[in-house]
Amino acid sequence: MPWGNRAVLFRDPDGNLVNLFAPVTEEAIKRFNGRR
Repeated sequence: MPWGNRAVLFRDPDGNLVNLFAPVTEEAIKRFNGRR
């Protein structure tokens, strides 16, 4: 993503949409540091 995240979307066996992402640029990592 242009704002510094890497993302993947998929559907589980029940049809629920799952979005996983991780910040990969230095700026994005600083922005998300400490959040869980």
